[in-house]
Amino acid sequence: LGLWKLVGLNTTPWAPDASQSATWNLGSYLVNGPGHCNECHTPRNALMVSDMSRLLEGGPHPDGQGKVPSLHGLVERKRYTDKADLVSAFQFGETLGYEHMSSGGMGEVQTNISKLPQADVEAIAEYVLSLK
Repeated sequence: LGLWKLVGLNTTPWAPDASQSATWNLGSYLVNGPGHCNECHTPRNALMVSDMSRLLEGGPHPDGQGKVPSLHGLVERKRYTDKADLVSAFQFGETLGYEHMSSGGMGEVQTNISKLPQADVEAIAEYVLSLK
C-alpha cells in the first residue's frame, strides 16, 4: 500500500490559475479539491492510479459496470445548453428531467451539490463547462 501511495497519490496542492476569473478558480477548487470529481470521472491506469493527463475525461465505472461520462465538452456534445442549464441540472437533477443526473452514484453527489450556495454551484458549472 505504501508503494502504491508513493506512485499513485497526487500530493500536489491545488493552486489558482491567475489567467482565470475568481469564479472559475472557485469552481476548479471545488471540483478538483473537496469535490474530488476525478475519482470517478478520470480514467485509471493498470495500477488503478488516476491518469491525470486525462483529467475528467470519463472512463469505466468504479463498480465495474458501465462508464462514467466525460465532463469535457458538455455543451458541444449537447448534454447541456449553457451554464444556467447545468446549474439547474446540479440543483434539481432528474426532478426536472435531467436524465442520468442521478444514476451511477451521482444521486448523492447531485443532492449534495444542490445544497451548496448558489455562487458555488455556478462556479462549478463555469469550471466544468470550460473543459473542452
